[in-house]
Amino acid sequence: MEILTYSRIKARKNCPMAEHIRYELGLTPKTKRDALALGTSVHRGLETGSIDDALATFDGIFPSAQEEQDKLEVTKATVSAMLGGYFKRFGVWPADSRKELQFSIPIINPETGSKSRSFELQGKIDALVQIEGQYWLGEYKTASQINEDYFNRIELGEQVSTYMYAAQKAFSIQIAGIIYRV
Repeated sequence: MEILTYSRIKARKNCPMAEHIRYELGLTPKTKRDALALGTSVHRGLETGSIDDALATFDGIFPSAQEEQDKLEVTKATVSAMLGGYFKRFGVWPADSRKELQFSIPIINPETGSKSRSFELQGKIDALVQIEGQYWLGEYKTASQINEDYFNRIELGEQVSTYMYAAQKAFSIQIAGIIYRV
């Protein structure tokens, strides 16, 4: 059975060859783009509630030039400042929230109602939060610029729509909405 994730579906939609190289051949770039490394680090800190855990994602990086070392130090300072501001503003999710919740659901043929024998949808939800008896998806986002266009794009984008559907099917609950923490 072929596993589909939101990232893989998006890659296939944008460039089938890139999707093939990444997901079927298993080839990935040796180094992460700076923005991706920063986002990964911030996400780790949000998941664990710890700036130290976020900064630990850079532990295996050994710059070979002073310019790279300086860039790494700036990135670490940025992560530390972003998370410090985040925790001051939002704190952490309530203790009973479930974080990094994995799901796996069958893909259903809408015409026949039958489960696909070829594909399954899998993914990971940032947070599932219960507030006053209602379930909400918690979604972390990092962005270099936040404006009205950004919020219009993410409000009910493909990723959260997929995750809302998946959470409802996988956990037999109704999702009231999404809480974005940008």
